[in-house]
Amino acid sequence: MLENKTLSSLPFATLSGWTEDSGEYWVSKEINPLNVIDDDVELTRGTVGSLAAGEWGFADGKIYVKDDPTASVMKCSEPHLLSNIIGKDIIALALHLANTDDADANVVLIISDGFSVNKAIQLLTLEITSSPDVVKAIVLNSFDRVEIMSNKENVNALMSVSYTEV
Repeated sequence: MLENKTLSSLPFATLSGWTEDSGEYWVSKEINPLNVIDDDVELTRGTVGSLAAGEWGFADGKIYVKDDPTASVMKCSEPHLLSNIIGKDIIALALHLANTDDADANVVLIISDGFSVNKAIQLLTLEITSSPDVVKAIVLNSFDRVEIMSNKENVNALMSVSYTEV
C-alpha cells in the first residue's frame, strides 16, 4: 500500500507568554528548535545564563532570549507530523525535500516510537542547498512516528510511505 503526504511549507510557531528571570526572558517549549526569529531577524544560539543581546538558548524545556521580547514578534522552528505509522509493517519511506528559499536550509527528521512521543529514537539531519532537491530513503519500524523541522519556513516536503498492514 502507498500513502503520500505533502507539506507545502514548515511554518514556525509564534512564541508568547514570556517571563523575565535574572535579566533573561523565557517561554516554555518542549522541543529544542533549530532557530529563533525576532521580527524577521534570526538570533544567534548562545548559552543560557550568559546570553548577550541578539542571542537565544534552550534549557529545561524553555527558550531563553536576552532582549525583551514583549514588543517583538518572536517565532521558532517546530516539528510537523509527516506520518504516524501505527499497525503497519515493512515500511519504506521516500522523502523529497525542496527549498524554495534563497538560502541553504537544514532539515531534521525526528523519528520516534509512536508510544513515546517527544522521545526521538533517531534524528536525521539533511542539508538542502538553494538549487538541488534532496531525496532520502529510510526504513522504519512498525509504530514509528516521523516529524520534520527546518530552520527555514519555505521548505516543501513530499513523503511517500510504502507498507503492508499488520
